[in-house]
Amino acid sequence: MNDDNEAMFRPAVYGIDGYVPIDKESILTEGNTPSRIVSMIGYYRNAARTGNRVRVSGVLERVENVKTRKSHFQVVVGSATSEDEYVWPF
Repeated sequence: MNDDNEAMFRPAVYGIDGYVPIDKESILTEGNTPSRIVSMIGYYRNAARTGNRVRVSGVLERVENVKTRKSHFQVVVGSATSEDEYVWPF
């Protein structure tokens, strides 16, 4: 994790780098690796700090800036599509 400046808010936003898949289903191409985690669940506010490694389960979402047309990917926790979504430091 490289940024926890917005971790106390809701949604909690964490900047991440160094993505490592935890299983075969989590393997992503280089172009769609997430650069941040966004938690809609208040329980995961301040769950981790800059420098921590985290395990996350959520929905991969592509975000596009309509003005610049640049896009990035993020993992959304609290999407209501699965009961198994979380942010855990380790």
